[in-house]
Amino acid sequence: MHRITYFLSVVLLLISTHSEVQAQKLYLKRASTYMEQFDFQNAIDIYNIVIKKHPENTEAISGLAKAYRLTGEPKKAEIYYAKLHESGNATPEDVFYYAQALQSNKKYGIAKEQFKLYNELVPADKRAPEIIMGLNNLDELKSDNPLFQLDSLTINSKASDFAPTYFREGIVFSSNRNSKLIDRTDVWTGFSFLNVYHASINDEGKLSEELLKGKVNNVYHDGPVAFSPDHAIMYLTRSNYLKKKATSSSDNTVKLKIYRLEYSPSKNKWVDIKDPFPFNSSEYSVGHASVSSDGNFLYFMSDMPGGYGETDLYRSEWNGSEWAEAENLGPQINTPGREMFPFIDEAGNLYFSSDGHMGLGGLDLYYSGVSKEGFSRVVHLGTPLNSNRDDFGITMANDSPEGYFSSNRSGGVGKDDIYGFTRNKVIISGIIEDFTTGGPIAGAEISLLRKGESETYAQAFTNDDGSYILIADPDTEQQIEFFKTGYFIEQMDIKTKYEPITINKKLKRRGLIDLNIGVTDKETGEAIPKVKIAFANITDGTKDTVYTDEMGKLNYRLLPDKEYELMLSKDTDSEDEQYIQVSGQISTVDYFFETINKDFELELLKLEVPIVLEDIFYDFDKWNIRKDAEEELGRLLKILEDNPSMEIELSSHADSRGEDEYNLYLTAKRATAAVSWLTQRGIKPYRMIAVGYGEEKLVNNCSNGVPCTAEQHQQNRRTEFTILKF
Repeated sequence: MHRITYFLSVVLLLISTHSEVQAQKLYLKRASTYMEQFDFQNAIDIYNIVIKKHPENTEAISGLAKAYRLTGEPKKAEIYYAKLHESGNATPEDVFYYAQALQSNKKYGIAKEQFKLYNELVPADKRAPEIIMGLNNLDELKSDNPLFQLDSLTINSKASDFAPTYFREGIVFSSNRNSKLIDRTDVWTGFSFLNVYHASINDEGKLSEELLKGKVNNVYHDGPVAFSPDHAIMYLTRSNYLKKKATSSSDNTVKLKIYRLEYSPSKNKWVDIKDPFPFNSSEYSVGHASVSSDGNFLYFMSDMPGGYGETDLYRSEWNGSEWAEAENLGPQINTPGREMFPFIDEAGNLYFSSDGHMGLGGLDLYYSGVSKEGFSRVVHLGTPLNSNRDDFGITMANDSPEGYFSSNRSGGVGKDDIYGFTRNKVIISGIIEDFTTGGPIAGAEISLLRKGESETYAQAFTNDDGSYILIADPDTEQQIEFFKTGYFIEQMDIKTKYEPITINKKLKRRGLIDLNIGVTDKETGEAIPKVKIAFANITDGTKDTVYTDEMGKLNYRLLPDKEYELMLSKDTDSEDEQYIQVSGQISTVDYFFETINKDFELELLKLEVPIVLEDIFYDFDKWNIRKDAEEELGRLLKILEDNPSMEIELSSHADSRGEDEYNLYLTAKRATAAVSWLTQRGIKPYRMIAVGYGEEKLVNNCSNGVPCTAEQHQQNRRTEFTILKF
């Protein structure tokens, strides 16, 4: 009897164990089916039943990790990815998602170690090195960006509200809040399917929302949307559902497509929905449209085959009759991860969200400027726009500092919320390269000056890859300067608005400097041809002589870091009339510009024709040379220095007031003082004759006894020089 009882107990135990194993298999199969149907909530419930009885079940742990990741719960996802990691059953993909969850939960140190492990396991995936680089520069990524100031909105619900875009006097956005239109639940989120809403500004200055009218919303997902520049055409992202029929792909899922609708002013709603895009497909998703300001380019997201990652960004060009084949934006923008929600601003700059570039966690917002060379280096927009969670769906107003974006960051109202922001500054970015080699120039200095000011107010230096970022004042005229030792300086004037600016520069190494000379007649302003210009390189003693062309122009190449003296002369056919020689000095020492522009005037003078030296004044009854007279005498000094064979008479004159004999005495003293001043500065005494004429050579009728004004008497009190010999 005892042996029979024991035998029956063993049989019952085996039956019970077999039943438990069978039940476990059934649970896991059912959970897997729910996962395939994107019914993650039911899958989570079943996986938890299995885990409760079998805490070490790898399939259930893996399923929970994936389900919590896809439903946007990184804290719970981290727990189960950690269990996989500890059990030794984690795949390389699990390691990457574990690192992402840690990053989203601000556990940056552990996240970096997991990204390093993933990089060792999958070295071909370029995401990990870039994300690690971002984690090494975490303080920079986390520092508040002065560009943006956040504003709260009143339109957010407990559900997901996201992807706003400007439309007339308000915004249009997508939401899965409960609506009267659809009495169905999306098993993925547990909320309603997405609908498109319009929020307009009410009398209190607040946004009030309502469902967009027309053939926009249906029984499946609708949104987000984009509009043509004139707001007459809508580009709607929607589940592959048209004419009350959903079309599934070969894997039994309904993909996304972009549909085109037109606005009917008479009906005040959207009508005529079509599927006109050649890149739409039932086998992959296409969505998140954005239209360029000229309406010629449509940017969008897709997981179509041949991309770089999970989802890539593409664009299509309107050729006049249809949208062309989609063009992938390339590896500069797209990563092995997710690139989504593109937005093209008025200037053509690209904004988008990604989890493949270095960031703070989840989807972060990025910017890439547009230039002739294509898109520039991707720039992380920093906080407060970015957080450790998903930040996406950005839009900006034209010629205004306002904008909106979406985020599921902590502290929000619902699953995803819409935030407003104001742009206080503007980004100027680009790459500096060597003109000859095309290689990046590291350590180049970029400076900004406001127009009319001499002090730099913003400054940056290029990174090892030649890239730079400057934070500039918006809506301002300013000058930007690019400098690197050993290269010529580049300068340009810019006018900032609110959109970022991309300025790429190729700097030329310092070499020969172009000197551009123009020579004109001082009196007529006309160009003087065939002017002789003698160059003397006083640094090394070399000399050269050249002539201006028929237009009085000369282009001459100067060596860097040299001192030059120039002498300009022009012969005439007359012995009594000559252009006086003019000298000049030019230095290229520490000169970093490619060109020097210099204009000269030659003065045509005649023998024995007096020339008045303006502004030569003396104190009453004095003859010493005042400081204010030295500038004009300095002009005469230069003429005499430039023309070493010239001889002159320097004369002083008085008005008719005072005794004639005394005026002769005083003017003689003054003329002698002027000659002495020139002699002290190196002019030989034999080249100058000092004469005091008193009141003998009046230039008007103000002689003795004739009443005259002070101005008329002033005309007679003058100092002149007369050329006696050229």
